[in-house]
Amino acid sequence: MISLSYDEEEINIILDRYYESITQNRRFIINIEKLCQKYFACSFKKIVTLKPDEIGKFKTEFDNWDKRKIQAVRKRFKEISTISGKKSNYIVNTLFDKMPTDARNYIYELANTKTCPYCNRNYVDIVKDDEKNKYVSFFDLDHFYSKGNYPMLAVSAFNLIPTCPACNRIKGKKRLNYYPYDLSKKAGDSFNFTFNIVNAKLSSENDIDIDIVYNDSGIKKDKQGIYLKELYSNHKDVAIEVIQKARFQGMGYMNSLLTQLEDIFPDDKELYRMIYGNYLDEQDWNKRPLSKFTYDIAKETLAAYGIKI
Repeated sequence: MISLSYDEEEINIILDRYYESITQNRRFIINIEKLCQKYFACSFKKIVTLKPDEIGKFKTEFDNWDKRKIQAVRKRFKEISTISGKKSNYIVNTLFDKMPTDARNYIYELANTKTCPYCNRNYVDIVKDDEKNKYVSFFDLDHFYSKGNYPMLAVSAFNLIPTCPACNRIKGKKRLNYYPYDLSKKAGDSFNFTFNIVNAKLSSENDIDIDIVYNDSGIKKDKQGIYLKELYSNHKDVAIEVIQKARFQGMGYMNSLLTQLEDIFPDDKELYRMIYGNYLDEQDWNKRPLSKFTYDIAKETLAAYGIKI
């Protein structure tokens, strides 16, 4: 998992624009409002714009209701009628499934990530088609809290996680333990990639095995659910390259470069990025794929030479 953060100064503006985008020119919002007021004593906008620390509390409080009431509320929200009188699950089938592109862009802007927070293997992107003057998004929106169990949260901004299509498909309806917006927990402290060298020559991918060490049982369950170890075993070539570079660094390579090229590389962060093609600090791991993987492999190799990063 890679942590997601958001701009505290801009969050309210973005959330307001997001809500306006998904509700403008939409009918039957009044029907949703009635249910929100009846069962939660708040507006639909309040539910849509719940902050990360609020959405978990909302979900927990709802889970503590009487089971029969929970089922009744779920049913009511799923049966919001359209003009034809059909019970259409309006929040999911219309507000979410037909979400405007600019609304998706706001979710992407809130997440402030360039890679999938679940696997950190694939980019998540938005590009502009200048010829058609429109944006195209290359990511899925995963419901952290299931839209089936929590239909009222189906378009809540911080319940929507921009992910790669592969992770979204594999995760499906699984309930993850790690919420990417929970900044009280760091992905770097929860698990680490490690390796076992079978042949010191490292002449082929058969000479190394990739493994994961977990410090959090919930994260372990999450990662096993999306087959992270199996997926990263396909990146043995990257691991070998990182190990080889770290061995050079272990022989004084990095320190010598810092001394000789201090005008080009003002600190070890910039030099690390040049050598390993990735970011040193955890807060930047969401900018490029395989960043945590690169860090963990390099850290373990360098530790053998008494070098800390």
